[in-house]
Amino acid sequence: MLEAADSLFEEFKNKKEIVSAINTLQLSARTVTRRIEVIAENLEAELANDMENCIFFSLQMDESTDVTNISQLAICVKMVFSDFTTKEEFFKVLPLKGSTSGEDIFSTFKKYITDVKLPVQKLSSITTDGAPAMTEIIDKLIEEFSSRFEDFAALEPVLRFFINPFNVTEDDVLEIVSVYFELHSIEDLELEIINLQSDIILKAHSNDKMFWNLVDENKYPILRKCALKIYSYCATYNCESLISNMKYLKSKYRTKLNDSHLDNCLRTGNSKYIPNYKELAENMDTQVSH
Repeated sequence: MLEAADSLFEEFKNKKEIVSAINTLQLSARTVTRRIEVIAENLEAELANDMENCIFFSLQMDESTDVTNISQLAICVKMVFSDFTTKEEFFKVLPLKGSTSGEDIFSTFKKYITDVKLPVQKLSSITTDGAPAMTEIIDKLIEEFSSRFEDFAALEPVLRFFINPFNVTEDDVLEIVSVYFELHSIEDLELEIINLQSDIILKAHSNDKMFWNLVDENKYPILRKCALKIYSYCATYNCESLISNMKYLKSKYRTKLNDSHLDNCLRTGNSKYIPNYKELAENMDTQVSH
């Protein structure tokens, strides 16, 4: 690192001070490991806070075997907030010790979400790659959490409505929306759709990317909540990317990377959150080793 710093800061007037500061850094394997652990903990706390504040979230899952023949369940999350902003984040990598049947994967997943007290009432959907074991997980989830994980193909009219509510007739979506979102009053939903489609001001903004954020929550509470749920849906791209990163991290050159450290490395490398470095620096031991 000192050799690199010598070249990188060659033209800097305060080069000596920079190199001297770098020379005092604690970079033993144990120290670096601990630094990554505390950064990962900080990022995980930020995620937990967002999971608490979001309206709905969905999960993406993919399963792959690492270089040591341990199957890993990679999970990503997409959250939607009350203003229709969304965040997509690394959620967790769970090692699957033993069988990788759908039932075993589900048991591992269920134990984890129970341990961390995941607010499953906000869970809108789970997306997988369609492999048999992953499909079995969806079946288990349907048994566990009712019918919220429906076939998206059956939802095409609903999705078209929430993309542009002025291009779909009320009769096309009324029943399926009420059933899918488990609404108790189809009459209230019908009235909201009629009023919305009659609103010329909203119609003028129908192509706006954040259209549903313009919809009055007090006037259209049912439709707005349904739209938030739709906004939380996601694809499996992030999980596929996460699997690639996992195979790069846990390669034949780093086979001894344990489950906890693999999760920490993936979180620090893939999270879109920015760690609170000031807080971390204030809390860490600043004693310089000699």
